[in-house]
Amino acid sequence: MDKKVLLIGNINSFSSHVEACLKEDAFCIEQKNSVEIPDDTDTVIMNFMDYKETLHHELNIVLTSGVKKVIILENALDLYLNSHNGIPFSVYSKMTPKNETCERLLDVERRVKESGKKFVIFRISEIYGQSMPESMVSKLLFASFRELENSCRDFIYDGDVIQAIEIALKKDVSGLFDIASGETTELKRLVELIKVLRQESLNIQWSRKRLHIAFNCENFKFYKWVPLVNIELGVKTIYSLMRRNYV
Repeated sequence: MDKKVLLIGNINSFSSHVEACLKEDAFCIEQKNSVEIPDDTDTVIMNFMDYKETLHHELNIVLTSGVKKVIILENALDLYLNSHNGIPFSVYSKMTPKNETCERLLDVERRVKESGKKFVIFRISEIYGQSMPESMVSKLLFASFRELENSCRDFIYDGDVIQAIEIALKKDVSGLFDIASGETTELKRLVELIKVLRQESLNIQWSRKRLHIAFNCENFKFYKWVPLVNIELGVKTIYSLMRRNYV
């Protein structure tokens, strides 16, 4: 690949995983936690998944630079759960914010859209995988006791998120998209999957179900993206990797 990509945001396990996977697939990518944009940079990926105020200033620099394309990664739950929107969550619905968290992220989206640059904005559901040690899935894999609400969530495997990013880099993609599995997983079902893998019971104290998360994520499938890893395969893969490291 001759296009140079800059990844901006907090340097953490997920962003490092994105960088490593893109390099493995021959993208020329560099990761930074501050903005210094080389003249030959074609695309900037800004990681708002781990939000920090300074990203707003850095976004100004990116949008006034000579880069051709901007890709924004957002935590969809920071938006949808801080809005008055009902479920299923969808980019097709007009979002009504109920607090500052949602307002500032919508402001980011507005500024990117109005910049005149090519843009891709991904609202990403709850990520799990080898790059997400703090995910609910990872925390439960070796838990002995937890107190949980039996909520329903939409889990997306980190490899499927990277697949979406690669499509956005390779193809003439532009727009606002939900990146999610489109399927809800009840936490009680997740625990049952883990119990089968561990061949032992988990001591879970359940409270009543309060949260139900569902996405209508059909809009990015136009670009021939679909999640390749369902929750059963994802949990099995992560358990195998974590068990190897744990042992």
